[in-house]
Amino acid sequence: MKPYKHIRLFLIFLLILTSLLFVLYIKNKNNLVLSNKSLKSYDPNIQEKIETSNTLEKIKYVSEDLKGNIYIIESTKGFVDQENPNIILMERVVGTINLSNDEIIKIVSDNARFNNESYETTFFNNVGIDYNEHIANADNLALSFANKYLVMKDNLIYKNSSLIVKSDILEIDFYKKISKMYMKDINKNVKIKNIE
Repeated sequence: MKPYKHIRLFLIFLLILTSLLFVLYIKNKNNLVLSNKSLKSYDPNIQEKIETSNTLEKIKYVSEDLKGNIYIIESTKGFVDQENPNIILMERVVGTINLSNDEIIKIVSDNARFNNESYETTFFNNVGIDYNEHIANADNLALSFANKYLVMKDNLIYKNSSLIVKSDILEIDFYKKISKMYMKDINKNVKIKNIE
């Protein structure tokens, strides 16, 4: 296969992913916040908040939009943020999007910041997304259904059966149906490798 065909396949995947996630609809009130690599770097006062917060075990939230797409987020443990009780800091997180056409998008991470009112979720630490044969890993993934926007960033690696792409950031705007992958430093290039 010629290199431009691999790029075309990748762009088709991004278009499909963009289209599928575009149909998801959930009410939103907060802005996206991308997380750092650990709970402590996410919030320097996290230990104090955990000690004074309510601890939750085996958490599961389910939401369905008007099109029949279902968003499920599950966690083995979580802590309610005392300053904002709608925020739950989760550990060992699995997010599943069951699309109305029976396709499944799975997101996993070590940690997440979840808003139980808007269902807006920021996944961080060992983030992975799996959709059919498309797999991507990064340090952070912020998902906003109301804004129809997904940002996956920091050490981003995308793989499918024919190529591997390394980048810093992947943005998908579901309203405009635009996706882009780029480096933070404009002097660096996205790296694409064919798998033979």
